[in-house]
Amino acid sequence: MSVRLTFVVAWVAITLLLHLATTEWVVAGIMALVPALVAAAFRWLARRWRPSSSDRGQAPLTVTERPDSWTVIDACPEPLPALFTVVPVLVGFLAAAMVTSLGGPWRGFGELAISAVFAWAVAGGLLAVWAHRLQNGRRGVQSAPFAVAPHAIRLPSGAEVAAGRIYALTLRNGLDGHVSIMVTNSTIGTAGSLGAAHAAAKVARIAYRVDLDHDGRSSTLAGGLTEPQARAVAAEVLRAMPTLR
Repeated sequence: MSVRLTFVVAWVAITLLLHLATTEWVVAGIMALVPALVAAAFRWLARRWRPSSSDRGQAPLTVTERPDSWTVIDACPEPLPALFTVVPVLVGFLAAAMVTSLGGPWRGFGELAISAVFAWAVAGGLLAVWAHRLQNGRRGVQSAPFAVAPHAIRLPSGAEVAAGRIYALTLRNGLDGHVSIMVTNSTIGTAGSLGAAHAAAKVARIAYRVDLDHDGRSSTLAGGLTEPQARAVAAEVLRAMPTLR
């Protein structure tokens, strides 16, 4: 959902909510402008914020070949749907409305405004942080890129896995663990395209991840991706590490 559409949805929802609370349509529409602008601002930040250092790009996939034979692969996670921004803003607005209506008597407008903003920030902010962390964790979003060399793969955590310890490169949907395709030495030649995600929700379409199976466990190289992104990441890994082909 775009920033503009997020503003419209939040504005309409809060206007209806205020009107149901016996507020005139015009007044409700004016009062709903501020929380709608906040929702749009959060959405704008969410589309540009990266859970990592600020020097990472915003392209869906950035591949940087270095002189030391390492290839840095940076897959930019897709932002969560606007629902995870609009709902916390609405919850915060309801909390602020309850505080201003039930928390008095107020000694002045300043005290009322500060209390309302504090309630809005705590309720909406905590819910937004919790929702984003939960969903990004389920999607396998990584805070750093990974790197590939002919002899090893460097995980987002910085640990290196030698080529001889790698069993397979697995592409999954992070929400249900569904294995779409497994890429190994014996299957890469006949590998088909990724299957569609089992879940119909929008989050499932941006929950693909690329896992590295090694040493009896699995480590996520990149997550929070679309199907084309995940397929492109796997192709770049195979290109940089010929022993997996």
